[in-house]
Amino acid sequence: MAQIQHRVLTVLCMVVLAAACVSAAPFAKTFSFTQPDGTRIEVWGEGDEFRAVFEHRGYTIVRDRVTKAYTYARLSADGTALVPTRLLVGQADPAASGLPQHLRIAPEAAAAQARQRFERWDAGMQIRRRWQERKSQLQLLRAQAAGNISVMAPPSFTT
Repeated sequence: MAQIQHRVLTVLCMVVLAAACVSAAPFAKTFSFTQPDGTRIEVWGEGDEFRAVFEHRGYTIVRDRVTKAYTYARLSADGTALVPTRLLVGQADPAASGLPQHLRIAPEAAAAQARQRFERWDAGMQIRRRWQERKSQLQLLRAQAAGNISVMAPPSFTT
């Protein structure tokens, strides 16, 4: 019986891990975004659910939170953020405005942002806590199978 439980739990853990790996897969592909006026733009994006960068014809773009439009980006003064410009993607010429191509924030800032996003995601999904519980259950099952721990039944009545 204990071996069956152990195998079932092992298979369940493998399925959960496989699903987590699939959902965390990085991407690098073309996307079609829509500007607020309905104009469609083709952009190249790469990253994962915690950190991504998008470009239009080699120029880095961001979504302006105020106007909800995609604009070409510039680096913040300290290099830790991509800041929207007033140059709308698909309408303005970023080369004529002197914007450099392939802008990226500092690697340390990118890692910190990804870590913060992961922590927020994990706090909501409780992945670490649930994974720790599963590992504890597996350890208990292994100890029981080895005969090191006796399993006590719950009380037959409430107190």
